Amino acid sequence: MKKIFLGLFLSILICYSGFCDTNLQSYTDNFDLIDDYIDMARLYTSNADYEKALEYIDIIDKISPKNPKILYEKAIILKNYNQPILARNLMQEVVEIAPEYKESYLYKEFFNSYLSGFYSPQRYDADYYYKKGLEFYDECKYEKALEYFTKALEQRKDIQTVNNIGKTYIKLGNKAAAMRCFEDAINMDIKNPLTYINLALYYCEAEKDSKKQIHYLKHAIKLDNKNPEAFYQMGNVYFEKGMYETAVDYYRQALTKDDVYFDAYYALGSTLYKLQQYDESYQVFKKSLNIELDDIKVYEYLVKNAIQLRKFDEAKSYAQRVVSMQPTPDNYIMLAETLYLTGDYNETINLLNTKIADSKNAKMYNYLGLCYYQLNDFNTAINNFKKALNINPKPIYFYNIAVCYNNMGDKANMQQYFNKAVNTRPTEIQDYLDIVKAYREQNNTIQALSTLDKAIALYPNERQFYNLKLHILKQSGKTKEYNTFNVYIKSKFPKDAIYLGKDNARR
Repeated sequence: MKKIFLGLFLSILICYSGFCDTNLQSYTDNFDLIDDYIDMARLYTSNADYEKALEYIDIIDKISPKNPKILYEKAIILKNYNQPILARNLMQEVVEIAPEYKESYLYKEFFNSYLSGFYSPQRYDADYYYKKGLEFYDECKYEKALEYFTKALEQRKDIQTVNNIGKTYIKLGNKAAAMRCFEDAINMDIKNPLTYINLALYYCEAEKDSKKQIHYLKHAIKLDNKNPEAFYQMGNVYFEKGMYETAVDYYRQALTKDDVYFDAYYALGSTLYKLQQYDESYQVFKKSLNIELDDIKVYEYLVKNAIQLRKFDEAKSYAQRVVSMQPTPDNYIMLAETLYLTGDYNETINLLNTKIADSKNAKMYNYLGLCYYQLNDFNTAINNFKKALNINPKPIYFYNIAVCYNNMGDKANMQQYFNKAVNTRPTEIQDYLDIVKAYREQNNTIQALSTLDKAIALYPNERQFYNLKLHILKQSGKTKEYNTFNVYIKSKFPKDAIYLGKDNARR
């Protein structure tokens, strides 16, 4: 309960800290405000809001000057804020006040041993350098990762470190150095599957050679068919080739080897979504929450799947979770969409007007227009759709205006805006789908199919275009064209059998 009142205390503490030190110290003793403010500072630090974190630390520093606990927290913030010199100097002050802080994490970052007025750099062991290298690699700080992996290798030459140096060179664009590392790793242990997985990564990122990717991944699986990473990477290869069904099989196989492999869950769920298998995708992402509860992308997919499955209340609940994690305009619009789909038009209008009214967001005006349309206020709807058009002239906004004019009985304006909708140049996948929808609602099958052909030429792996064309051909009774196109899809996206590590040559 204490933290609920921190906001109320903040202004009081700022106003009175200058002349009520004694009372404030007593207040802190009674209510542990120092710990509360340190907790708040840590929270802001975790969100990279270092200036706000320092505000909280400075307040309690006035309450309890020269408190080593407070100064230590400030040094940590300064280090994360890319102020290592200030952090180091502050750490020196901390250990002068409280020598026990020589055992702290931060002290070991900067100093080796305490000598009056002098500190020498610490030399860490290989494990430390290796772990730091992994941290920097995960943060995409590849120069620093290479520095730490190299320091680890100076003390301990092992195959994992050599492989990670090779991976880092790939990211830095140094193909020759990367290949030398993998050759060294093979010489160290010719049967280590990790090296072959990384060679596949090399041919993916550096050479764009899917055949060699598959070759090295098959070799890795042959060496160790219980390694989930090889199956996961093989799934990625087939995903890039547009062979989503085969990719799905490899992702599933990866999960049989490691049922808490989050990346495989995410890849499986997102690929199933591309295949429009929304129910299974939904279940996969729900299961992934048992492994990773705070991945916002998972919640976004849960929203999208729930909408496709018409589970609008569940979609709303997940969208609220997304907004609580990242209250951005786009995420508020996601929530607005779920409110709109549940029929809460006034609540949708209120949400958009109170949360993102100043963002000049085209999607916001579109949803406002849709709500006013549902409330039969067609003029206000048209005004909002036109505001959306002024920001981003998309086919759907022209079409929505046409629908409003049609409901008002204004056929001339309806036809004018419909023509603008279908003649507006599409810039993304959804634009093509919107134009196809407009033609279908006008019973213009020929133009709908023509638009899909253009979309397929531009997005050759986007399966929903193929599925939609099949659906239109079947619905319009074009049996011959349907069968021909179905055969074409199967030849374009064949489903390969997954490789489980058996030596087929010796069977």
